[in-house]
Amino acid sequence: MVKERLQQLGYTSVTEIMARGFGLSLSDQYWLRPEGSSASWDEINCFTNAFPEEFGELMLPHDDSSMPDIVKKLRSSDALLKLSPDAALNGNLPKRWRIEPDGTKVLVKAGRASCRYQEPFNEVVATALCARLMGAREYASYALEDNGFAKWASVCPTMVDEFSEFVPAFHIHASSKVPNDQSLFDFYVSACRAHGLDVLQAVEKMLVVDYLTANFDRHWNNFGIIVDTETREWKAAAPIFDTGESFWCNVDTGQPFRGYVSEKAGAVRPFARDIDSQLERFCMDMSWFDARMLDGFAEEACEILRGNPFIANDPGRIDKLHQALCARVDRVARHAAMLR
Repeated sequence: MVKERLQQLGYTSVTEIMARGFGLSLSDQYWLRPEGSSASWDEINCFTNAFPEEFGELMLPHDDSSMPDIVKKLRSSDALLKLSPDAALNGNLPKRWRIEPDGTKVLVKAGRASCRYQEPFNEVVATALCARLMGAREYASYALEDNGFAKWASVCPTMVDEFSEFVPAFHIHASSKVPNDQSLFDFYVSACRAHGLDVLQAVEKMLVVDYLTANFDRHWNNFGIIVDTETREWKAAAPIFDTGESFWCNVDTGQPFRGYVSEKAGAVRPFARDIDSQLERFCMDMSWFDARMLDGFAEEACEILRGNPFIANDPGRIDKLHQALCARVDRVARHAAMLR
């Protein structure tokens, strides 16, 4: 879909749009100033200024009848593309930035037919889970937006502002060689600790959430740290976010709802090929965990997911989800109890 709509605008990739414009983002403060431009950061940054939303609207599912008007408008003004932060977005799902009536900038993400349009619902379930286990600043809070049949979206505010930026773990991983005698988990925790930031418990919480949600898409670009843009101080672990590809949304009901293993031998998600193994290999503290906080979670998760008719009307799927979630809750509780 993205490729087709870019071609309608006369572009081959979003990178080309960024290169011809300012390369604006709502994740960091890096930008490009085209030769001959006198633009300043204060004038164009998307944190403190409004930005055009037409490009983002084009990228999300909507009525085909409105597409010609949006394409025509985008073709008529270079500024609508050059000043948009949407070209800097990446990932598997259709998404866009939007300005709410109160001025809040929010990320809107849709789902895919191949996954039953389940991803936005999954984000809401993950939010409910995180609210049970941790403080509000430790996770991104997603709400469900219903734009009509198969047009559901998750909505969450920006994680950073004009004084901070998100640095993906990938950049930390790429900054130095991983010692042969050190696991990727230990390497990442040690690298952060060398910069005065203890992320051990934050990463452990992320892995527990990923286990409980059966998240198969945690990778080195959707977790990381928050850095002060002025002092370059490593401030905190980034909130847990991007948990949409979970709860077996890519698995048919007739198949087993079990753990995921990375298909490629060299791929890790993020610290091991066998994703479920990360719980017992790396979550060795669990002092923060209270199993009682998960009472009723499986029921709450299924009630949220039942709002998607592709799930609710699939015979046996809700029951199977409930059974699998109860088993995962029990395993985490037993693992935490063994460590005490």
